[in-house]
Amino acid sequence: MDNALYTAFVGRAVKVKICDSSEFRGTSVAIDAYLNISLESVSYIQNGQEPRYYSSLFIKGSYIDHIALDS
Repeated sequence: MDNALYTAFVGRAVKVKICDSSEFRGTSVAIDAYLNISLESVSYIQNGQEPRYYSSLFIKGSYIDHIALDS
């Protein structure tokens, strides 16, 4: 599988929305063709609650609704 499109996200600030409408924001460290993604300096936001912060995080691609560059 060619994942050249996905590698453009590496090293960039991204927003990852998962299937339950929760959202992760952080810096993408690695991503593969299955949309498995590793993030650093992550904030996790769910249902408008106070964000939780993680130094690093891995999200399995099957849980991801979409990934976008964060502005």
